[in-house]
Amino acid sequence: MKNIDLNNSNPFLLNDFLGVLGEDFIKTHDWIFSDIDAYVLKDEEEMENNTFYKEKFYLTGDELLFNLNNFDILLVFGLVIAVKKEEVRRREVNFPKLLGNKDYWDVDYTSSITGQVIEIAFYDSSYIFISCKSEATIKKFLCKYPSFSEYTSSTFD
Repeated sequence: MKNIDLNNSNPFLLNDFLGVLGEDFIKTHDWIFSDIDAYVLKDEEEMENNTFYKEKFYLTGDELLFNLNNFDILLVFGLVIAVKKEEVRRREVNFPKLLGNKDYWDVDYTSSITGQVIEIAFYDSSYIFISCKSEATIKKFLCKYPSFSEYTSSTFD
């Protein structure tokens, strides 16, 4: 993946955010994207025709890694879900909704995608919610982004 300046990291830059997981993790999973609002740049120029301009789509790990290696992807809003390789068939994906889905604010949220390994919700370049059962994976994000905190029912009080 592209080298990212850790001193100037931006969690809404998908390249930077998913870089925490590493190339092997990315390649060994399939990826579901839903409710996507993104900007895609190559050499600081916006790319008009890119997969990330679709509202919902599915990528293999190799396809995602290609995009991360060749473009800067700023994710403003949307869901990014990693599933076990070949667990979900491309044409059978029931894309979950983030927009208007009150369940995402539930402390005990459970993904609607069977076999999800990690589900990341990006909210208007303001909040990022991570749903993952792996404490080791969560710890990786907390090491890179120490300002992240656990969501509780009083988080926004």
